[in-house]
Amino acid sequence: MNYEPYLFNFSDNRLFYGFNSVSVDKTIPKLVVFTPVDGNEIYNLALVDIEDGRLTDQAVSNNQDMPIVLATVAAILEDFLAHHASATVIIEGNTPARTRLYRVAISVFLDDLNLPFEVFGKTENEQELFQRNKPYLRYLIKRKT
Repeated sequence: MNYEPYLFNFSDNRLFYGFNSVSVDKTIPKLVVFTPVDGNEIYNLALVDIEDGRLTDQAVSNNQDMPIVLATVAAILEDFLAHHASATVIIEGNTPARTRLYRVAISVFLDDLNLPFEVFGKTENEQELFQRNKPYLRYLIKRKT
């Protein structure tokens, strides 16, 4: 399941990455935003659509290109961590369904892309090395050491 990511651009500090989701019917501008959570190199990753000049993480695009969008986010994450080597990135869906989608995507991309990431899952009570098919509240990703 190898998908070529969309081309993306980025801000000078590599906290904002933009790309377009493209289908036969429409093109949707998307933005990946890395927001610092605290002073310890922890960042929240948000994937948002740009609708009428506003950012939204509530949109359901249905642009029939989800694997390519996820491959693009993986490529962006790899670029971000290459430039912020000590960072930890938090990924959490805004709904249980999106959090589950991220779990499935992480499972697939860890195998297919052999990315240089360590992925941890956070439950109510603990944080552990990511395990497939185990529900987590959020995911923490950092460069392998």
